[in-house]
Amino acid sequence: MQPIHSIVLAAGLSTRMGSSRTNKVCLELLKKPVICRAIEALEDYGIHSHTVVTGACAVEVMNCVDSAFRNISYAYQSSQRGAADALKCAVDSLPEGLSRDTLLLVIPGHRIVSGKVIARLLELYQQKQLKLAGAFLKGSALYPPQDLSIYLGKLGDIAEGLDKLYKAVNDGSGELRLSRLSELMNNSAAGTVIEVEDFTEVPGFNNPEEFLQVTELLRKKQGLSESTVADSEYHPVDAWLNGLDDFPDSPLNKELAELYGHDADLIGRQRSSIRKLLESAQKSWGGSQSVTLIRSPGRVNVMGRHVDHQGGNCNLMTIGYETLMVARRRQDDIVTLNNLNDEFAPAEFSIGELVRDLPWDDWQTLLDSSKLANLLKHGVSWSDYIKAVFLRFQKHFYNHKLCGMDIIVSGNVPMAAGLSSSSTLVVGTAEAVVGANRLDMEPDNLVTLCGEGEWFVGTRGGAADHAAVKLGACNKVVKVGFFDFKVEKMVNFPEDYALIVADSGIKARKSSSAKDQFNHRVSCYRIGLLLLRKFFPQYALRLQHLRDFTCENLGIPLDWFYKLLIRLPEKATRRELEAMLPDEDLSIFWSNHAEPADGLYPIRGIVIFGLAECARSKRYVSCLENNALDEVGLMMNISHNGDRVVRFSSDGQPQDYFCDTSDQALQRLIDDLRSNDAKRIEHAQLWRQPGSYRCSLPDIDQMVDLACTVPGVVGAQLAGAGLGGCMMVLVKTGAVPELTRVLTEQYYQLRGTEPRLLHCRPIAGAGPVRWTE
Repeated sequence: MQPIHSIVLAAGLSTRMGSSRTNKVCLELLKKPVICRAIEALEDYGIHSHTVVTGACAVEVMNCVDSAFRNISYAYQSSQRGAADALKCAVDSLPEGLSRDTLLLVIPGHRIVSGKVIARLLELYQQKQLKLAGAFLKGSALYPPQDLSIYLGKLGDIAEGLDKLYKAVNDGSGELRLSRLSELMNNSAAGTVIEVEDFTEVPGFNNPEEFLQVTELLRKKQGLSESTVADSEYHPVDAWLNGLDDFPDSPLNKELAELYGHDADLIGRQRSSIRKLLESAQKSWGGSQSVTLIRSPGRVNVMGRHVDHQGGNCNLMTIGYETLMVARRRQDDIVTLNNLNDEFAPAEFSIGELVRDLPWDDWQTLLDSSKLANLLKHGVSWSDYIKAVFLRFQKHFYNHKLCGMDIIVSGNVPMAAGLSSSSTLVVGTAEAVVGANRLDMEPDNLVTLCGEGEWFVGTRGGAADHAAVKLGACNKVVKVGFFDFKVEKMVNFPEDYALIVADSGIKARKSSSAKDQFNHRVSCYRIGLLLLRKFFPQYALRLQHLRDFTCENLGIPLDWFYKLLIRLPEKATRRELEAMLPDEDLSIFWSNHAEPADGLYPIRGIVIFGLAECARSKRYVSCLENNALDEVGLMMNISHNGDRVVRFSSDGQPQDYFCDTSDQALQRLIDDLRSNDAKRIEHAQLWRQPGSYRCSLPDIDQMVDLACTVPGVVGAQLAGAGLGGCMMVLVKTGAVPELTRVLTEQYYQLRGTEPRLLHCRPIAGAGPVRWTE
């Protein structure tokens, strides 16, 4: 065979991939950069001499190629003028020793060209004695027809043709196309291209959707594509219904009893909900269809509010109210959604189209993109939470094209009540995706991806809610840590006690104004940490997250700790904060929320709340374990005061409440610590400080105060992120009727609303219901 030298084009900007930092030729296909796969295919054919044309991300491209090959020379294209201009750069930079009769094979670096295509191209070139032979993809229902930018010709002919092309473009601007070069070299003669009908002979991509298609082709070629679902998770619809009917002895009913802690009332309620869901699937899909049943419980974070995204601990507990899903796999990439609650309209989307229309750089770039903003400009619907999961998981498993699914949803988790109804939807969907695609996914990674996925709809919180939903266990409180995520401890929920979750009746809507407030508080945290690093550079390397600002980590006593906090501004405007941090780009914080009406950022109060809540959440399970319930109750009450917005006077009138975080207040704590008075020293401990996060509402403050008047109540506090929703009460089981009476008579009846009190004990965390027929 006549020696061939390849020209591999890899200078593009990858704009259609939605990437501004990564050249698409460097994207990995099954753990290997696509450009390396392209050169490997050439090597397999017998081509062992190559020139790679770089431009955008040149160093990245060279590092990819040099890690696998040593017989490579490089050319550089300084301007983006098209593939023919890239070829000109290569011709001008070819290694010495190549004669004018050397055959040059030009291919894009993102396309893997089979030996069969090269052989056909060479045959056409020789038989017709062409100056330049090319290849064209015929196209099909799956792939559009396209010029493949694959050409073969002699070096001397190509050099002369390029001279003609540049003379034809007199003004020196515009895109220089290889197809135009071919026309000039062959005098516009017909029959200068081979027609490729089989895309698998020339797989390549220009956008994320096509990238996934190429990945799937390679997976099939390597025998990796077919994923079979687990027999214990997927059963015919009729088998599920028959298993429910055989009560209580069937394997299915025994499994449900374990999941729900053998609570007869709870089991009965959830079996009824499961039956309705399966009957809907039977009516829509037929009884023989193989489906999975996913359960995803609501949660409460019993201690550690607003600090998961700052690295603090959360102490999590599931509740006996769930989102349920029945799902079946599809052979295409379409996802259909239906909900038994008529409030939620049916929806449908294509995973490929969703991926194709959004940036592919990294998750943060996607979230910040104008395309996503345009997608969500009309508001967030329930289906967007499910889209978020498919998109985040497809982005993470970019070498595994996710299958489509049909999903029917029902649930009884109160919405907009601070019980993570949206997170149950996200985690439930994630479980369905993992099971249908047999993804290798550890629970901690699933939790992290779910937390990041929910950023898609605009809230920039952490993963505590998703951790609680996923990792909950019967009769257990789970202490988790973040950065890196870990389950630190599981302790028993106290016997003879209940957690009553009481709905205020005020929806904690994730509206734009609510998101503004949530993101405003988180921005205060992050700016506070930047200020601490700047003011105390000797500690900067130790402060990766706000939770790291502790006496133990800094090696200082608590009185010094408070002295350092005095350096933080109590309140500051955006302009004042920018002046304090001239070397930081604070626009990333300003962009995720509207400026508050008063223009102020209460940095110190929010930072003190976060640091104190981290201290409370760290010690919570030890108190439970030691049955120190009075201390547990005290922590609940102090924590709520950090979110409190009003106190009620003796005649029941609300008065604005602010925790004092002034210089004088911190100095009093310092004096207490230095007083040698045990009571004053205990009162000045960090965990006893409320701080000032202020995400409660007057109605919830009143419910907390009413609950605390009931004998047998241990403590009460806000549940969830706040601005509506629920509060929670830890109470002796025998005092539940009196608590119910007080809240009913003094809160619900006065507002003309039905009482909504949920009696909660922990149940198993989210996952597919597994059983064997």
